[in-house]
Amino acid sequence: MKYLSLLKNVLVSALLLACCGTGKATTYQYTGTDCIPRSNVEILTGEAWTDGEAIYRYQQIQQPSDEGSVHTDSAKYKCFTFNGVTPSEDDYDRYLYLEELSNGRWRSVDLNDGRYYRYADCNLSFDNASGVLIFRDSCTGEIIDVLVGLPEKYNTDEAKAFKKYVETDMTTFFLEGEYTTREGKTVAFDPETFRATGTLFNSKSFNLGSVSNRPVPVLIIDNQAYYIEKIHQGLNLIPLQNFDGESYNYIKGGDSIELMRTDDDFWPLLTQRVLTKAEILYYAGYSSEGPYSDEEIARIKAAYYYILAMMAQSIYARHGYTFKDNKEAQLWFMSASWYNPQTDEVQLTEAEEINIQLIRALHNRQFD
Repeated sequence: MKYLSLLKNVLVSALLLACCGTGKATTYQYTGTDCIPRSNVEILTGEAWTDGEAIYRYQQIQQPSDEGSVHTDSAKYKCFTFNGVTPSEDDYDRYLYLEELSNGRWRSVDLNDGRYYRYADCNLSFDNASGVLIFRDSCTGEIIDVLVGLPEKYNTDEAKAFKKYVETDMTTFFLEGEYTTREGKTVAFDPETFRATGTLFNSKSFNLGSVSNRPVPVLIIDNQAYYIEKIHQGLNLIPLQNFDGESYNYIKGGDSIELMRTDDDFWPLLTQRVLTKAEILYYAGYSSEGPYSDEEIARIKAAYYYILAMMAQSIYARHGYTFKDNKEAQLWFMSASWYNPQTDEVQLTEAEEINIQLIRALHNRQFD
């Protein structure tokens, strides 16, 4: 019966996500003519960009790609290579190759030179309102991914600076909030100071664990490591017995600490700015870092799709959408103090529309 219930949730979430946007007016419509003007090409070269997994920095101007290029005049058109840096010691290099098309548009290309190029065969545009680079499928126009400008305090060439950015990001989307245990002990996690206040840990500093220098959802506090498992409106902190930072072969064991949120959550940053795919996955409580048993994989997979669907619905809920035909969504958001159902027509911001398309892209991808 448990797995039938999970399957039902997956099917319901698919229907929820498929219906997102139906009958609702939005302010942002992709016209197929968005581009980066030549006069603003410094947007590409003057920033450090990130998808949450790597920093992409301008590396060099290259000749237009020989294969599949619509032009060969390097003096007239611009072609840039960007090198991606990750915090992981064992990760491979990543590259972007951006080529200006004859109509003033940009696209990403795979040069087939043995390197790993991201977002190949995508058209590139810059959203001025949100300040993000948007990669769209060249055939469908659907958003594949976004790159956001890296905050200045992390904008260095050092991998350790980007590791700090990932740690802060993961803490913000996995941990941040106020919680209580069933016994009444309290804790609040602050991603800026990396400090846990309250009676549970008695105001201790914390940090996230890393494997091969890559941050993982492991809370280290008071000389104990806990695997962070997000649940609806809360967290499970599962003790780890042999976390050494060298491998993923750590063992979960001992009594978990169940934390329930005492503040309103429901993913507020989805309506405040464009998130990277990595941030959306953290918000959904998804991480590929295990280890997982077959039973855990089945449970995580079902929850992952279901939560993504509800995340998309939360954007409409924050605009007061009534969900007249969706009783489940009504029940979800009625518990939030900010939810005021009052309209059947919702006007989305550009950032909200982009986030919904990114959620849809994640929802439709194969789980790994």
